Amino acid sequence: MTAKPQADPGSFRDHRGRVFLSNGQILRTVQDSAVEDVEKLQSTGLMEELIARGFLIGTRQVSCPENASPEIKSARLLLEHDCLPFISYPYEWSFEQLKDAAIFHLDLQLFILDRDFVLSDASAYNVQFTGSKPVFIDVLSLRRYREGEQWVGYAQFCEQFLHPLLLDAYCGVAHNEWLRGSLEGISAADINQLVPIRKRLSPKYFIN
Repeated sequence: MTAKPQADPGSFRDHRGRVFLSNGQILRTVQDSAVEDVEKLQSTGLMEELIARGFLIGTRQVSCPENASPEIKSARLLLEHDCLPFISYPYEWSFEQLKDAAIFHLDLQLFILDRDFVLSDASAYNVQFTGSKPVFIDVLSLRRYREGEQWVGYAQFCEQFLHPLLLDAYCGVAHNEWLRGSLEGISAADINQLVPIRKRLSPKYFIN
C-alpha cells in the first residue's frame, strides 16, 4: 500500500506553499499568492536557467497523487524537487561554508534581479549543499521585483549570514553554538555589544 504524502514538520510558516514527503518524493504545494510568480518563472525560462546554472535545486511541475491529502489537492500547482542525499543546517556549517552560502545568496539575488525577480527573504535555511556547492531549495522565495522597492531580506541576511561571520572573524567566537540557541540569527544589537570598538570603527564594519 502506498503511503500518503506527509507534511514536512519544518515547513509550516510559508503561506505561499508547503513541503510534503511522499515515497521518496519531495513535493511542494503552490497556493494562490505564489501562482503568478511560479508561472512567470516557468514561462520566461528563468526557472530552467537557474537549475542549469546550479542556483536552484532541480524542480518540475507534477500532477497531484491520487492518495493526496485535501491540502495538496487544494493547491493551485504542485512541484517536485530533487531529493538531496544529506540535509545540513547553518549551525553545523564551518566558517567557510557559511561564507560560501552568504556569497552564493548574494550572487543569486543579483542574478535574478537582472531578470526582474527578487528574493523575498534571506533565510540561511533555504540554502543546502550538494558536495561543496551551495544550492537554493525554496523556489517560493523567488518573486517578481516591484519597481523601487528595497531588499526586504537585508536585515535577515545580516542576522543569519553577516553577523555570525563577524562573530567568527572579529571576536574569534565560532558561530555554531550561538546559532543553535538562536535559530533566527544574531541581531545587530547583540553583535555591536560583542565586536570590540576598534573593529567597529573599520570602514567595512561601519558602513553596514
